[in-house]
Amino acid sequence: MSKPGRNDLCHCGSGKKFKKCHGEKAAAAGGNLMLVLVGAAIIAAIVVGITSFTGEPAAGAQQVWSTEHGHYHSATGGEIP
Repeated sequence: MSKPGRNDLCHCGSGKKFKKCHGEKAAAAGGNLMLVLVGAAIIAAIVVGITSFTGEPAAGAQQVWSTEHGHYHSATGGEIP
């Protein structure tokens, strides 16, 4: 069975056009999914941004805080961005 057009009669037998009957429900379901995906992506980006600016060294890395420069240096003296 082919997909009904917006101006075709609805398949449920209500006598209404598809766009005024089940068409609204189908359009809303797709929009809600997109809204959830975009919201999750925004939250993930915020979390990544916050954790990247906390100033904490990576786990297991040998780093030393330089009070003179205000950032971490490697144990060998190289600057860590």
